[in-house]
Amino acid sequence: MNFFHRSAEMALLIGGGTLGFALCYLVFLPILYNFPKACLWALRGKVRWKAPFYRLILPALWGIFFIEGFVLLTVYFPKAVVFLERKTEFSVGYFLVFFAWALHVVFSKKARLDMHEKFVKSMDKFSKQS
Repeated sequence: MNFFHRSAEMALLIGGGTLGFALCYLVFLPILYNFPKACLWALRGKVRWKAPFYRLILPALWGIFFIEGFVLLTVYFPKAVVFLERKTEFSVGYFLVFFAWALHVVFSKKARLDMHEKFVKSMDKFSKQS
């Protein structure tokens, strides 16, 4: 294998990993962590009922952005989509980083505390006490 071939494989691995991280961090984790927790806080009376739905706005916008990007890529560059589908490096990078980041958040106490701290800070403006 020559240098260019290995460089292209690494770029695909890094590109897939970047996409996996972005989708996990910007779309899936906020929906799976923040929305249920905000609903629970609303049930307990800590925050107003609009809080859970405000917690869905940003992940939904990011999700729409990614879906729109994939659709535009498919429409205007179909050969690029076929190329990425056939390259296992891109898929491996995507799934490896996506699941590694999700497992890191689930099993790391520091990451859970950090997410909880950010959640509490973002819920201050929806508090019923204010």
